[in-house]
Formats: sequence, C-alpha cells, structure tokens
Amino acid sequence: MEGVSAAILAGGLSTRMGVNKALIIYKGKPLIERPLAKLKNLTSDVLIVSKTPGLYVYPGVRSVADVMPRHSALIGICSALHAAREKYCLVVACDMPFLNLDLLRYLIALAPYHDVVMPVLRKGPEPLHAVYSKECLPAIEKLIAKGEDKIVEFLPWVKVRYVDEDVIRFFDPTLTSFVNINTPKDLRKIRTNSKA
Repeated sequence: MEGVSAAILAGGLSTRMGVNKALIIYKGKPLIERPLAKLKNLTSDVLIVSKTPGLYVYPGVRSVADVMPRHSALIGICSALHAAREKYCLVVACDMPFLNLDLLRYLIALAPYHDVVMPVLRKGPEPLHAVYSKECLPAIEKLIAKGEDKIVEFLPWVKVRYVDEDVIRFFDPTLTSFVNINTPKDLRKIRTNSKA
C-alpha cells in the first residue's frame, strides 16, 4: 500500500522468555520472519527497529537503531517514526506471528484521518498493533524527555481512532492476530495449537 511504512519492534529485553524472542526458531525460521513476511506484502518500506540492528539483516528491509539506549516500546515507536519514509507507520511487535493482512489494511485505510489508529480489545488497547503518524512525534518526544515510557500517556495529545473488538472480529474472528509470545509456555502453546 502506498503512503505507509511498516516497522517491527525488536528491541525488548525478552526477560520473561530468557532469550531474544525475535530469533527463536518457529516452524524452521526465526520468529521475526513471520510478521516480516506479512509486512512485505503491505509496503516496500519495512523497518526492523532494535538496539542491535546488525542482528537483523534481510533483503529489502531496513534495520535501524533505537534513537535512545533506554529500553521502551515508546522509544521504539519514536525510532520507527523518525526512520519511516512515509507519513504513517504501522508498528507491530516482533513476537506476533499471526498478523492478518486484511485487518492491517483496514487499519491503514483509516490512518489518513487520524494520528493513531489503534485496536482496542475487551482486555485493553493494542498499541503494538497500530498505525502512527509522524504528527505524533512532538508528543512522544515530550514524554520521553520527561522519562515517561507508557505509550498510552501521549494519546490524549493526538487524534486517535480506536477500533473496537467487534470490528476487529469481522476480520479476525478468533483475534489470532494479537497472539504474542512472551514466555516459554506461550511458545509451547503456539507450537502445539498453531494452524497458521
């Protein structure tokens, strides 16, 4: 799709997993390659944002460093927006192996009228499966400068379109898109139950 970049955040500490989640082998490949393959179907400007860009070298993909050494998803989003070639950037986590292209296209289609397009499930918002505009950068940078790391803290300062769970289920009835792998137990579960 034109007018959008896409970024995978791979700079987390993976403390609950104990190893770098992005590089865990799943179905014969590093886990990060699952979302990467989907995003390459959406845009030609695909980024991997991390503290260690040398670990992620893929053809046609830019591997960029976080703008600050502090570990924070908000810093990852800030880094992605700075590096993105387009005004809008879809941001996902590296441990989301079951992204749904139709849902992602729907979120992207809403972006031109908002600064953020974010799914909200009954359990809460999904900020690492959302579209952000470069217009968010001043608010994000202000928070980071104050030492704040919570993504939701900058949302009151920008124009947000929340997409509720009923709409999400139209594209993804079982909400599989939002499965992420935080622990060895999560990994065992997807290896046992995966249909994808």
